[in-house]
Amino acid sequence: MPHTIHALRALSACFWLALGGVAAAHAPADGMRAAADRFLAALRPDQRATAQTTFDDPERADWHYMPDKFVTPDGRRAGLALRDMGDDQRPLAMALLASALTHEGLLDAATIMTLEGVLRDQENGNPIRDPALYYVTVFGEPERGPWGWRFEGHHLSVNIAVSNGRVVALTPSFLGANPAVVPSGPRAGLAALAPLEELARELVESLGPEQRRQAIFSDDAPEDILSGEQRSVDRADFEPAVGVAYGDLNPEQQALLRRLVAAHTARYRGAPGEGLRPGIGFATEEAHFAWAGATAPGEGHYYRLQTADHLIEYDNTQNGANHIHAVWRSFDHDFAVDLLGDHLRHDHSGR
Repeated sequence: MPHTIHALRALSACFWLALGGVAAAHAPADGMRAAADRFLAALRPDQRATAQTTFDDPERADWHYMPDKFVTPDGRRAGLALRDMGDDQRPLAMALLASALTHEGLLDAATIMTLEGVLRDQENGNPIRDPALYYVTVFGEPERGPWGWRFEGHHLSVNIAVSNGRVVALTPSFLGANPAVVPSGPRAGLAALAPLEELARELVESLGPEQRRQAIFSDDAPEDILSGEQRSVDRADFEPAVGVAYGDLNPEQQALLRRLVAAHTARYRGAPGEGLRPGIGFATEEAHFAWAGATAPGEGHYYRLQTADHLIEYDNTQNGANHIHAVWRSFDHDFAVDLLGDHLRHDHSGR
């Protein structure tokens, strides 16, 4: 425990160091490469063997948002945990996370991680609730070929793929919050992901009778996001799309939908030259907004935003509707498996 406490004290400083680097004038892929290089160079050989594997390792698609003990088969995530890093290494791990996220995105990530301390206090020191149990994995070599990285722990999974100096995949992207609103103690009232619910509720409450009939597809919300921790999302599970179509919303409602999409996707840094614009495609006739469960605050609810390419799910039903799971997926492009398959087949064809 003293080691963990010491790690947590250092962790707070790490976040501020990372936040300070967000404003650097680099294209995201360039910043990620530099951050990954510095992180890897700071590791001992045994740590690097834990933190780095090949780009085509099947582990790259084995992502999780549950606490460690629920990760199969052995209850441990791949990668190097923050608590197993030295004080001179954690800031570099956080700088890698910062290379992908906006200020707001990094603040969300930091808050989610620190909620583990709230849960630990609520659960009488439960050791699985540890803000230092977040893991960094680098897939491949940042200086050559396609490569990627993951920053992951309970309620947070950032999965990035880079090819030819461009970010080619940001999904799966998962954020959760438990408690969604801290009920008591020094942080009482903290609502980590409040805009994800507030904007969606404003949108559903703005709907007219016919729009509501289309949008609300069930009076009962599912117990969790429907896509779960699947390595890939089966399009057939979500087609035909349910909900109210973007084209059937009035201009004010369409603007609300776009703000809601941005709340989920715009936490990632991006530039026009990167070739990947988060949220594109949602402001089209094919986009749908669907809701399940209660519309009254404080009761269990679920919603999703869907296009031909993207799926965003949000669920708040557990722990008395005070436990958020939110995910952004791509039906075809998660982990950039479609874009990089040809490269990998060519790269390994002579082996």
